[in-house]
Amino acid sequence: MTAGVNNLFDREPPYSNQGDVFQANYDPRFASPVGRAYYLRASYQF
Repeated sequence: MTAGVNNLFDREPPYSNQGDVFQANYDPRFASPVGRAYYLRASYQF
């Protein structure tokens, strides 16, 4: 089992003045607009 947290301190993505993709003010190739996110992963093998 694996558990964790992405973006633990709930920071905003860094500002980017890019024009290649449709998102404004950040570059989705390098950052995510999702705030703090928890995850849990489990695998079973037999």
